[in-house]
Amino acid sequence: MKDIYATKTQMKGMNPAEIIEKCADKIYYSEKYEDDEFQYRHVILPKELYALIKSAGIGERLLKENEWRSLGVQGSLGWCHYALHKPEPHILLFRRNIEIARSQEGGVKMC
Repeated sequence: MKDIYATKTQMKGMNPAEIIEKCADKIYYSEKYEDDEFQYRHVILPKELYALIKSAGIGERLLKENEWRSLGVQGSLGWCHYALHKPEPHILLFRRNIEIARSQEGGVKMC
């Protein structure tokens, strides 16, 4: 609990760019998994980073590609934030068309 408190205290007074930079290496990327149509992965944002997007009013909706990339989330072309995980909103659910995943070519509908 002390570490969480220390982190929140350190984040207080920082501008958004500083928070994003400080949290970048704490973003967790799951292994990829797939079905017949899509490849999936989930990304877990540090709670401090989620607090930032929630305070900006965008934590309760799907993020556009430029928004999740601006938070420091990395992904190759074709990934789409497709669903909200209501019990844990700091977990972003991504998917991309299986054909894009297999070929890494554009031009196929992503979502």
